[in-house]
Amino acid sequence: MVDTNDSMIKQNLDDVHHLFIAGNPNLPTVVLLHGTGGDENDLVPIAKYLTSNHPILAIRGRVLENGYHRFFERYAEGQFNLVSLNEQTAWLVKSVTELLTKYDLNTSSALAIGFSNGANIALHALLTHRETPFKNLMALHAMQLTPITEPAKL
Repeated sequence: MVDTNDSMIKQNLDDVHHLFIAGNPNLPTVVLLHGTGGDENDLVPIAKYLTSNHPILAIRGRVLENGYHRFFERYAEGQFNLVSLNEQTAWLVKSVTELLTKYDLNTSSALAIGFSNGANIALHALLTHRETPFKNLMALHAMQLTPITEPAKL
């Protein structure tokens, strides 16, 4: 549950369902990415506990699987649609960058906290996109989904 005293904005930006909680704009923004079946509210208590006073930007995955929100498609448990992973990773990187700009936040030093499906897409973004807005990641229950042919310089 989000405190009512927080400066909170919940809205769609094009097709980006998200939650923004203002904090000190001089601190890195915490980008929250939920697991399968979750939404933009799930990781807020963890972010508030770990990074009090940081701005929080929580994104809802836009892929639906049997009514459950995800960040990218899968064929079955443990069988991932890598085309969807690449497409949705590009969408996520672009969307987070645009939202950071919209809320006048630092676009070069965000921290991502992802759980399961959210951790997988954040890790994939770090390993495959040089211009990812989050440079640090707390990946909870993540999996390596693709072979790493040329490791990113983290």
